[in-house]
Amino acid sequence: MDREEKLRALRRKNPFVSVSAGDPWELAYPDVEEVNREPFEGLAELIRELADSPGTNCAGLVLGEVGSGKTHLISRLLELGRHGDPLFFFAYVQPLEDPEQTFRYLLREIVVNLCRPLHREEKGGASALDLLVSRILVEDVLHELVKGKGERSRKTLQHLRRNPLRVFDVGRERFSWLQRRGVAFLRRTFGAMSGDMARALFAYMDAGTRADAANWLQGAVLDEEDAERLRVRGRSESSGAALEQEARDVLAGLGQLLARYRIPLLTCFDRLENLETPEQIRAQGKMVEFLVDSVRSALPVIFARGLHWEETIRDQLNQHVVSRLEANQFLLSNCTPEQGLALVRERLRIAFGMEALSELYPFDEDELREAFSVGLSPREVIAQANRKLRRILREGPAKAESAEDRLRREFKSQLEAVRGDPDSQPPDRGRMRKGLELYMSNMQGEGAAAVAGPVRRPAKRDKYVDLEVPLAGEGKGKAKGLVIIDTELHHASVRAALKRGVRHLERDPDGFVLYIRDSRCGFPGPAKWKATNEMLQAFRAKGGTALFLEPEQAAAWYALALLAYAVREGDISLQDSESGSRPIGWEEFKGFISGGLRGEGFEQVETRLRKFAQAGKREGVSGAGREQVETMDAHQAADIAVRILREHPMLLAPVSDVGAELYGTFSGGDEKQLLRMLKGYTDRFEIIHARDASLVKLKREWLHEQGERV
Repeated sequence: MDREEKLRALRRKNPFVSVSAGDPWELAYPDVEEVNREPFEGLAELIRELADSPGTNCAGLVLGEVGSGKTHLISRLLELGRHGDPLFFFAYVQPLEDPEQTFRYLLREIVVNLCRPLHREEKGGASALDLLVSRILVEDVLHELVKGKGERSRKTLQHLRRNPLRVFDVGRERFSWLQRRGVAFLRRTFGAMSGDMARALFAYMDAGTRADAANWLQGAVLDEEDAERLRVRGRSESSGAALEQEARDVLAGLGQLLARYRIPLLTCFDRLENLETPEQIRAQGKMVEFLVDSVRSALPVIFARGLHWEETIRDQLNQHVVSRLEANQFLLSNCTPEQGLALVRERLRIAFGMEALSELYPFDEDELREAFSVGLSPREVIAQANRKLRRILREGPAKAESAEDRLRREFKSQLEAVRGDPDSQPPDRGRMRKGLELYMSNMQGEGAAAVAGPVRRPAKRDKYVDLEVPLAGEGKGKAKGLVIIDTELHHASVRAALKRGVRHLERDPDGFVLYIRDSRCGFPGPAKWKATNEMLQAFRAKGGTALFLEPEQAAAWYALALLAYAVREGDISLQDSESGSRPIGWEEFKGFISGGLRGEGFEQVETRLRKFAQAGKREGVSGAGREQVETMDAHQAADIAVRILREHPMLLAPVSDVGAELYGTFSGGDEKQLLRMLKGYTDRFEIIHARDASLVKLKREWLHEQGERV
């Protein structure tokens, strides 16, 4: 590639535009070994020690300021694990929202990571859990079976040891037999491990039960049918304390397995600026302490800003935890000139598609070396190179991008990532609450007219209420709205949450209750959840509003929470003519929500608030009367029709039956209007006109696209 070709390549795609790392699972640019080599090699050595001695109790602490390369370091460690030198598993844990669910959250985050494909290019490829179960089968179950067998069996075992994942290619009938042997082996070898955990691990290998097994391993409450299919307890009768203890037990069992096969578990806790309360920080300490003391082969590592660690986190933690962390403390430092040149060289190499790069063209090496002599962070190095390249290409200064435009671009990126891999963001009440609280606290327009003051979390602990909303409107006085976010999977828990809303509306007829549910958390019809569906009808009859968010809508809630984590940590940067780049501030982020976030999954909430404000202006309209004022929209009708048809044989029912189960305008059956609405959703429904009635059928292919088995 000559110099002119290089310039054309750089004009097509500038490799220095991106200065923030983003998701460590999906880094666009390889890391540079010379940068932060000491922390990387120190952590790699801890991993090797843990592989050799799984009983070692240790933790790590990495301190570095904004732009110092924390996320790049995490990604480099992830790549080390992918290459299997040594083999270890990786978990990236975002900030905890709900201290009441400390160990359930830790379990869920770790298992979600262990269910991700080991290699980014393999969509749906083998996960860490696949590899772990294959090791159990090959190194223990099959090893035991071939004892005393012939040479052919021993050679087959040697072949499988080179690639244990091939054990899953033995055919369904034989694998089912191996599953039973595997469960028996785990129960015999690990007396403290529950039979449920052993069965769930092997059920994860079966495509028919994989999703349910992953949910169970993540600590979810399963409905009776799913639990029966896995032959595990569904946890429906377990208290919060019991679920926390079971999460600890599953994590400890996982540690036993990892120790047996000498597979360390590197658990990276990042973005700790988002731990806003002492309770959250102490819960973080509990997670680290538990992993160090009770989960064999676990290596928890905290990544934090130095000042934030000293002033905010350190004194809130148990000193036992602090001493463990600081025993292996690593500092991220600014780049030396040579390291800065290496960063520039690597990005140029990728842009040119070359295996090696001998010169830094189009840059002048001496000029770069002088610019980098002051000691810049990796982020500042890239920003400097970007400005110099634009001058070389005669592009002039980059057009100033507003904070709102930058955040909109980052939000869309997060949104696409969540929608493309929804399993990476399972239903999470805490993150949904964070997303909604941010939106409602900063929204503008007609929806905001219903809110008379700050949206807050309840001052006193309330098991069911997530947000309290002071309501505006004539004659309402101190009327209050409640937001209940529910991701529970057991009918009794769901019914109790709805009953909490009913009680509020009975005490405060001028009030407002919004019940919100991620639709991935099923809500079976009356045939299965008779009493719960009756409570839902009672809730709506009192004037309550229930929103069931489809995955496309819920993704926006999770994306906004993840974006907030990144902004608070200083991970979203804006090009700056004087300093090169600067992190976007929190006030700018709030401005983006109020001015730049429109129609991205939150529109249903704003619509309900607007209708409530409008209804409140009508004299004498309150409680159940608001239900008559509020006409159901087409999207809501379609969502409810989907839930109803799921419970019907052949996914088929007369339109009149569907209308009879709907509420409000359609109760008693306005079939023509309902039919017109459902016809607008040709991807979901097929309308069949029979002699005596019109039938509506839920399309199986649409359900498959949503990831549901039918």
